[in-house]
Amino acid sequence: MSSEIAITLQDVSKCYHIYDKPRDRLAQMLAGQRKQYFHEFWALRNVSFDIKRGETVGIVGRNGSGNSTLMKVMAGL
Repeated sequence: MSSEIAITLQDVSKCYHIYDKPRDRLAQMLAGQRKQYFHEFWALRNVSFDIKRGETVGIVGRNGSGNSTLMKVMAGL
């Protein structure tokens, strides 16, 4: 029954662009698609789950494993 599900996440991904130097951010804006001045960091990749009404869920993991990012995505930030 779908009314039992309170939260659904399906194939959620979040990628951050990491720049080595602050000026690389400006260089990327000027270069557009021609050159890449950043490294991709995938905080979340294809995360899917359902949380039913009344369930208690804990998000556990090491620092940098995407815990806060997952909670921000769930909260809509």
